[in-house]
Order: sequence, then C-alpha cells, then structure tokens
Amino acid sequence: MADLVAQGSATITICRISAEGPAQPVAVAQAPEEAGAQLRVRIRNNLVAQYFPELDLFWNNAEAENLAIVRGYLDPARIRQLTCEQFIARVSTHNGGLRQQRRLRHIWEAAGNSIGCGGSGVGT
Repeated sequence: MADLVAQGSATITICRISAEGPAQPVAVAQAPEEAGAQLRVRIRNNLVAQYFPELDLFWNNAEAENLAIVRGYLDPARIRQLTCEQFIARVSTHNGGLRQQRRLRHIWEAAGNSIGCGGSGVGT
C-alpha cells in the first residue's frame, strides 16, 4: 500500500475505532502529486487572487513559470520595475518561442494595471 501512495495511486486514511461511535480519522497520507496539486490550488486561490489577480487569466499555462512569478514577482510593482525583456528572461524556464514571449508580455502588461493589493516584501 505504501508503494501505491508513493506512486500517487492511493490515499490512506487511518481511523480510530471505538465502541462509543463511528470510526474517527486520525491520519491521512496523500500521494505526493495530490499534495502538490492542492498546494498549487491554495497558491492560486489565496496569494494570486489577493496580490496579482490578473495572473489568474494565465494560470493554466506554463506551471513552472507561474510558480517562478509567484516566488519572485508576486507584487505587480516588482514586475513593472523590470523591462519586459528582463522579466521574460528572469521567469522563463525554457525557450517556448513566440507563444511564451507573448504570454509573458501580456502578464507584464497586466502588472501595470493590476488591482491587487501589492505589498512590500511579497515575493522576495
């Protein structure tokens, strides 16, 4: 069973059984992929929605780049301190061609009009 959890094929719930009532869950072991997916959802729904909501439009594309933006440039003002070319160079994880450059340019432009709350120290 532990191998299935490690492979991402199972979730284990350990329950305490008592005579007083139904079984009570005491521990849950999740597959690593499931835990990572939950973390990405929490990042999107909490951090991105508060600090840079315009990034949500681009969230389903290029996961590694999205996380690089969250890590270093969650505050849209930090993005706009860079030229578009500098921003693209710093968050690109691979050479994705014109489509990638166009997507990152749109994110850079959206940062200039962001309604997010910003905040010093965010994403540093």
